[in-house]
Amino acid sequence: DRTDSALLIGYNSNTAASYTSQGATTALKLHSNLNATFAGNISLTNSSPWLRIGNNATDDAYVYFGTDAYDWSIGVDRGNAKFTIANYSSLTNNIEFTIDASGNAIIAGSLTASSGTGTFGALISTGASTWALTCNPTANNYGGVLFQYGGATKGVAYYNSGLMIFGGESGIPTRLQAGGGYGLHIDATNQNVHIGSVADATYKFQ
Repeated sequence: DRTDSALLIGYNSNTAASYTSQGATTALKLHSNLNATFAGNISLTNSSPWLRIGNNATDDAYVYFGTDAYDWSIGVDRGNAKFTIANYSSLTNNIEFTIDASGNAIIAGSLTASSGTGTFGALISTGASTWALTCNPTANNYGGVLFQYGGATKGVAYYNSGLMIFGGESGIPTRLQAGGGYGLHIDATNQNVHIGSVADATYKFQ
C-alpha cells in the first residue's frame, strides 16, 4: 500500500521472499501466509529486552517447542484464562500445568522436591492417587511434616528412628477429635492425658 509511505521489500504476489547470507544460505524466509522462518538464532540486545506474542485477540498466545519425538507448548489458554504448559503441539490437549489469575496452580502429575523448602497458601490434592502427600527423606533417619504459625514451630508429624511422633511442640497441647468434638487432650506441661475433656488432667491418665 503506497499511501502509507512504507518501504516494501519482497514480492507483490502469492510468493515467498527469502533473504540470504553472503554465502547464499537462506537466513530468513517470509512465506505467503505471513509466517517467517529463521535459519539461525534470534537475539534481543536492547538494555531491557522483551518479546510480545499475541495481539490482544481472542485466540491462544503460546510458544510451541517441537522435536522429532516430543512436543511442548507454553502460553496463555484464552478459553480458560490460564497460563498453561501442555505436552502437545498446542494448548488444547495433555495439559500438565496451569496458573490462573489468582495465582492458583494445578499440576497434573506429582510434585517432587529433592531439596530446599516450599511455601504454599494452600495445597489441595484432587487426583486419584491414594496418598495425597508422601514424605520420603533419605538422610538423618527421620522426616515428616513441620507445622508452623507466624514462622514459629507449633507441631510435628514425623517418623524418627523406628517410631512415629505426632503432636505439639513446647507449650502446645495436643488433642484428638471425632465427630467434630475433642475426645482426648494431652497437657503441654506434664503430658497428662484427659479422655473426653479439653482440661488439663490431674493424673497421668484421667
